[in-house]
Amino acid sequence: MASNTIARKEIAEKVAEKVGLSKTKADEVVSIFIEEIQEQLRLGQVVNLPGFAKFTPALRPERKGKNPATGNEIIIPAKKVVKVKVSKTTEDILNK
Repeated sequence: MASNTIARKEIAEKVAEKVGLSKTKADEVVSIFIEEIQEQLRLGQVVNLPGFAKFTPALRPERKGKNPATGNEIIIPAKKVVKVKVSKTTEDILNK
């Protein structure tokens, strides 16, 4: 049975095949690409990759929740999250 997950390393291998880079160099490029997206999000920048997705940093406010083990009410602290909106192109590819 095939796995439903692809790892960063496997993506790098596919990049290496398609553009003629060594697997090591392609892995470095993919890693740098991911790190740059993460850094821009950390800085509060929206990252738009036309034809793929738009990544927007957002703040999830503090909210009330329940401890599942005890049922006691707890306060879940505010935290930064990333909202992802896939492009129409990506949606169309997924729904072929």
